[in-house]
Parts: sequence; C-alpha cells; structure tokens
Amino acid sequence: MMVEKKFNPEEKKSFENHLFMGLISSLSTGALVHLGKTPDPVTNEMHNDREAAKVSIDMLCVLQKKTHGNLTQDEETVLASSISSLQLAYVQNINKPEEKVANTKNEASSSQEQEDQQESNTEDKDRFKKTYE
Repeated sequence: MMVEKKFNPEEKKSFENHLFMGLISSLSTGALVHLGKTPDPVTNEMHNDREAAKVSIDMLCVLQKKTHGNLTQDEETVLASSISSLQLAYVQNINKPEEKVANTKNEASSSQEQEDQQESNTEDKDRFKKTYE
C-alpha cells in the first residue's frame, strides 16, 4: 500500500522512479550478499548462497522483460547494468575454488558432491551465455 499523498504528475513520476530504482538496488544488494561480494547488512557475515543469488538475478531479468518499453532510458540502463554485473559476479563465484574443509568425513563423501557441483556449475555457466544470431 502506497502512502496516500497528492502528487502532481511530475512529482508522481519522480517518486515512482525512486521506488523503482530502490527495488533494483534492493534485489542487486541481496544478490551481492548471497554471492559473498558484500557482508550481510544485518549480521555483517559473508554468505555464499548461489541459489538465492540466482533467484534475485532471475527476478531482475523478469522485471526487465515485463517492463520493456515502459522504462525511462535511465531506468533501462541501470537495470541492464545491474543484471550484467550480477551475472558476471555469479559466473566468477562459480569459478571460484571452494574453500577446503578440514573434516576428513566430508572429504570422503565430497567426491560425488564435487562431480554434482561441477555439473551444476556447467549448467549455470551455459545459462548466462549470450547468443548472437
């Protein structure tokens, strides 16, 4: 529910622009936190949750698709730039070597997990490849 305030048309457009930019910023920041690029603003801890990051990136992509033709040039530029930067950060995160766990029990079962993770990483990399036809 938006705060009920009388705006003239120009003020309303500006207000909506700020809200839209805030939405992009919020989703982008969430993805960066999940990719371990910036600490969680609440806990100040670093995370590495690729699936959550992928969801945020996907939301921005859907937002871009659904708002195509309805955005100002600035909004289009910020949205496209955010998506590109996050996709690059996502691929870099996939290529980043996982930190080793000293627990030998984990090492014994990690072989299958590593194979599964490599397969998943390959699928994720393919997902963000652009085709130029």
